[in-house]
Amino acid sequence: MGGGVEGLTELLPMKIHLLQAKRDLGCRTNKDTNGGYGTANDYGDSLASRLLAKLKSRAHNFPELAPAYAASILRAQGHAVTYGDNEVNPDADVTLLQSSIVHYNEELRYARRLKKDCPGMKVGFFAGVSDSFAEEYAEEFDFVITGEFEGALLNNDIADFSGKIASPLVGDLDTIPFPDWSHIQRDRKRNLITGKKGSTMLPMIGSRGCPMSCRFYCTYPLTQGRRQRCRSAANIIDEAEHLRRSYGMDLVMFRDPIFSMDMERIHELCEEILTRGLHFDWICETHCKFLDEQLIRIMAAAGCRSIKLGIESGNDDVMKGSNRRSQAFNEQRQVLDWCEKFDVRVIAFYILGYFDDTLDTARRTIDYARMLNTYGAQFSVATPYPGTPWFEELKKENEQFDLSDNMDDYTQYHLVYRHPHLTAEDIRKLKNRAYSRYYSNPRYLLHHHLPWKKFLKKNAGPEALSGTGSPAPAESAGVALHR
Repeated sequence: MGGGVEGLTELLPMKIHLLQAKRDLGCRTNKDTNGGYGTANDYGDSLASRLLAKLKSRAHNFPELAPAYAASILRAQGHAVTYGDNEVNPDADVTLLQSSIVHYNEELRYARRLKKDCPGMKVGFFAGVSDSFAEEYAEEFDFVITGEFEGALLNNDIADFSGKIASPLVGDLDTIPFPDWSHIQRDRKRNLITGKKGSTMLPMIGSRGCPMSCRFYCTYPLTQGRRQRCRSAANIIDEAEHLRRSYGMDLVMFRDPIFSMDMERIHELCEEILTRGLHFDWICETHCKFLDEQLIRIMAAAGCRSIKLGIESGNDDVMKGSNRRSQAFNEQRQVLDWCEKFDVRVIAFYILGYFDDTLDTARRTIDYARMLNTYGAQFSVATPYPGTPWFEELKKENEQFDLSDNMDDYTQYHLVYRHPHLTAEDIRKLKNRAYSRYYSNPRYLLHHHLPWKKFLKKNAGPEALSGTGSPAPAESAGVALHR
């Protein structure tokens, strides 16, 4: 399915094990998020924080794409491929570990144990932080694939891999075979965002690459480049049909960094879904500037049930200090109203602890989130990741900023350096405050979770719900915007 495996038809079949090494953190973790560096959703220790973390772990997680792509390519080459979550295969000729920062030390523990217990086995790393830690991996283990691993696997014999294997960005994403999900247990669960019972959610990627201004601290440009590379609409829908037919998929999580950057392309994608008569729900992540009413209308008609939007902060000066540009309040408000109109649930992303953040500005971001009152809100912690310009900038003055050298700390929910205005305890309290105040807000509960909301919306329109439609001016909500 998808692209083909060319020029490698006479390979010696090998036993290859895909090992997913993860530590148990008591919350949802995923290695594909955050540009492949991974995240661990530690929302804090308040009651609201802990309940939300448990709900998300149970009802809104998805399997990683990287092992599924690797399995598809390697099986097509005739290899016997196995998979294990924290389960090794001592009989394997090669063990491949998906690298990440969130489980970096656990991955090293498993890899070192394999080198000790199975001296005849090759152990290699791919995806995730393979570029940022290539020297460390190559020095201690058999090989590391840098860049986008699919090219290296498609065009080379894994039996010959040694040291650093440079794999360039894939120019034509349609040439990559569809992921193989045969190793995934098909649990049908109620989804946290759509609310539907018995959903089978699988991730898809429609594009890679991100040219947005957040490259100062964002990992996506590191792992996927700054130019957006897109699959054709036909190729994406072919995969969706394959997922429906082979795995019973009825919910897709699109993992594109900025799904609707090419708005015309997404319009064509939605038209293709409607033309083929496909029926499945989907979720995507994008930016307010790449949405308008017409696009949201057809996205909703084609099955879009939720959009994740990076709002990030309620303070322009704080954003500018991190080389980030934000949309004006009225523009954000307009997009939220359009989503409300077409019953598309918005999950807004916010960041606490920007370099210029203080307790006051962080609290104002929380208040801003409560005012926008989207269906969901996620509050993470600004993190300088290895390889990003921000990390390199702080590293030059490490005596002052004391960057953590323990990769376990880089979860996207913990402070990893000496912040000029905030302590780790401040961040913990801010996370607790954010989730408690947001999800216990009467206005939030009234708008999103009362059983008669749909009746009111049908008969009076979204403005009558006192939720996201036509809010009071920002100033009256006590939020300092764009000052």
